[in-house]
Amino acid sequence: GESFHLVAKGKVKNSFCTVEAIITVPKFPFSVAAEGQIKSTGGLVVASVRSNVQYDLNYPIHEDDLQPGHLVSNSKAGDSAVVLSGENKIYGDLQSSSGVTIENDTSVLGEIRTDAQKEVLPQTRASDYDPEGKPGMQTVNSGAGKLEIQGYNKSYGDLTVDNGVYLDGGVLYVDGDLTVSAGGVSGRGALVSTGNITIFGDGEAKSDNQAAIVADGNISLQGSSAEKASFAGLIYTRGNLKAEYLRLAGVFVAAGDSSDVEFKDTEVYEDVSKAVIDIDSQVSFEIP
Repeated sequence: GESFHLVAKGKVKNSFCTVEAIITVPKFPFSVAAEGQIKSTGGLVVASVRSNVQYDLNYPIHEDDLQPGHLVSNSKAGDSAVVLSGENKIYGDLQSSSGVTIENDTSVLGEIRTDAQKEVLPQTRASDYDPEGKPGMQTVNSGAGKLEIQGYNKSYGDLTVDNGVYLDGGVLYVDGDLTVSAGGVSGRGALVSTGNITIFGDGEAKSDNQAAIVADGNISLQGSSAEKASFAGLIYTRGNLKAEYLRLAGVFVAAGDSSDVEFKDTEVYEDVSKAVIDIDSQVSFEIP
């Protein structure tokens, strides 16, 4: 899919030669993209989902429904640009602007390209989505219980949520750090922070759940070894990205000047349809 298969055949008298090449031209070429280093301590799966496949993120997506998903690092950290230890499986290509370190238990089904040209990653900032002045904007403060978000919402400073965030077609903008200490994120909408975003808990994995998580600082998403957290949408950071015990359908982008990515027991299923969040007639969200 999204590729050209080129075959050239040559003949000189009784000598024959055939040369083949596959040129891939995807819409967004990478499931995981980082300016800095990418590391996994094991359990990483990177793939893309076939179009029109219905899937349930409470469970791993069946292998028959998967296609190549690619991973790229623009880091110049030599063999530490990409470090995959333990058992990992990359269904597509692995690309590094310098070198890679891959243990024997890691499988890369596509090409391994080292010393590659730096890729241009999409650039945006949290302030691009500041809802200040939007009609009906509400102010949000830290508190106990679950936080439900409708329309445009803003926190003027750090925000802590004790029992999960439910996005009911809205955008939560935090001018500071956002911490969801339990309960995860569910619903449809966007979380934006000028600082760090830290989320604990699995949330819900219903088919209509879809969210964007955008931070100028670091993003940390943590499920548990007993039950992986589930998330569908777009994760974009200008800081570092850390994901543990996570099952994601969407796109990971860490686009800061030296953004590093660290995975542990995380499944990444690229689904570009999740990278555009159309919430309702008043609120829409898309990374350029």
